[in-house]
Amino acid sequence: MFPNVSMPNVLWELQGVQRAELAAAKPGEEAHVEKLYLASKGKLSAVEYDEARAILTTFLQYVGEPAALKRESMGVWVVLYLAAFTFLAWLLKHEYWKDVH
Repeated sequence: MFPNVSMPNVLWELQGVQRAELAAAKPGEEAHVEKLYLASKGKLSAVEYDEARAILTTFLQYVGEPAALKRESMGVWVVLYLAAFTFLAWLLKHEYWKDVH
């Protein structure tokens, strides 16, 4: 819909300015980005930047849905309850149908 438009990197000061290396385009096709390289260094090293990005992503995921931790831990108990209820229902079915063959 919007060709050659990409979202800006809001962390560019930490990572540095990236430049695209374009692949050779076939006739009638548009060139595509083969890889990105750093044109100028940022405030953080590559390892520090990856660490900061991971921490920020984890924080934003938590802030987006703080109840997810409780919901996921409760899910285990719900599955165990359903398994126990299924087993009891199976035993009850066998009790009711034991005389019908």
